[in-house]
Amino acid sequence: MVKFVPNIVVLDYLTAIGSKDTSVMNIATKHLRPGYQNQMRYCQTDGSFGLWQNYGGSVFLTAFVAKSMQTASKYISEVDVTMVPSAFQWLATKQQYDGRFDEVGSVIHKDMQGGLRNGIALTSYVLIAFLENENAKVTHTKVIEKSVDYITRRLPQVTDIYDLSIATYAMMLSNQNHHLKQDFMKRLMDKSTVYGNGTFRYWNRHSHSIETTGYALLAMVQDGKFLDSVPVMRWLVSQRYVTGSIPRTQDTFVGLKALTKLAEVISPSRNDYFIQLEYKAQTKKFIVTSQDIVTQIFQDIPSDVKKIYISVAGMGFGLLDVKYEYATDLRNYKHRFDLTLEKLNTSLDYELKLKICVSFNPKHRNDRSNMALVEVNFPTGYIVDHNPITEATTVNPIQTIDVRFGGTSVMAYYASMGTEKNCFVTTAYRRFKVAVKRPAYVFVQDYYDPKLNAIMHYEVTP
Repeated sequence: MVKFVPNIVVLDYLTAIGSKDTSVMNIATKHLRPGYQNQMRYCQTDGSFGLWQNYGGSVFLTAFVAKSMQTASKYISEVDVTMVPSAFQWLATKQQYDGRFDEVGSVIHKDMQGGLRNGIALTSYVLIAFLENENAKVTHTKVIEKSVDYITRRLPQVTDIYDLSIATYAMMLSNQNHHLKQDFMKRLMDKSTVYGNGTFRYWNRHSHSIETTGYALLAMVQDGKFLDSVPVMRWLVSQRYVTGSIPRTQDTFVGLKALTKLAEVISPSRNDYFIQLEYKAQTKKFIVTSQDIVTQIFQDIPSDVKKIYISVAGMGFGLLDVKYEYATDLRNYKHRFDLTLEKLNTSLDYELKLKICVSFNPKHRNDRSNMALVEVNFPTGYIVDHNPITEATTVNPIQTIDVRFGGTSVMAYYASMGTEKNCFVTTAYRRFKVAVKRPAYVFVQDYYDPKLNAIMHYEVTP
């Protein structure tokens, strides 16, 4: 899912603007196919989608997949579209008597869920999935009506700005309660933060501000507030990493979707402007026209340049980025995992036995990581035992073990990690001697948020 949906967003955008750039479209389509095939591994026998095979479905994941699969079917023929109605039918059976939806499964990748919780947030998310699917919108009118009624009754008391944002977007998609929709939109706009003389607007929350702002932008575009949407677009664009992505998974999904929806209605057909860069004794000029809808223009700036003067004149929409990159040593990071490594004594000089213990270092006491990966790399000349991991603690059991690179590396996957100690022993044997010995390492990271990690080096003496 993480690598599946962004490609759909890209294809939707390129299709909407009538792009002729087939190379980008071909790459995105190529990435869709393995993403779809991987997604099918988590389809349950009842039509839902879950975290593990045969462990039951999740309301969030099923809604997420259902609306993605229908869109993907426009671009790849492999999609079995008959699964989409089954997924929506399963969702319909999970609706509570009062119209709300509660989660019945588990989702290890917490950032994929973003700010969603049971109640109005999750109900709004599922309602959006129904409303964005033309077939489901007709087939499940009663489900939609009950959800809209639930949100309408609860929304006036909502204080959480995330709940207000996603619920307002859900209401804007529905064809009911027009007068109430405008009241909710006014409340949403009143809670925004504006700065830079009105050039930036966003919705500030203690967490998930990008996702919250993304849903607000979707609601504004759906309501036809295109001019008011531009400052929101500026803020979202300013939150991207140098790679173009947005910090968290659900931030990326919602942020890209919102920007795409706005880009579809902001026509680039009248682009006619130039950009001038001045630094040191050099001047670079670029002309952008309506023919350059998806063209990216790059200009390398010498590393010793500290100041750039930028001039823009003309008419149209575009994005000007100044990017810089630098390398960091992971050993000097503030670690979010506690990692210990002990070399155990053995009776054989060619046997290497390591005891590894890992725990998560949370910001808040009860927080847990997403799926965690512990990677043990062995020194050159050593191959892992056929039974790679023994004496593993059982409080938080290892889910999967993977031996890679000809037995020179072993990986242990945990569903999540908390402050409990997760220990195991791994054994490797020296198959041949090498003249130059280099340190090996043990590395642990949050699988979905790699910047949460820890690393330890070790050496084997002759």
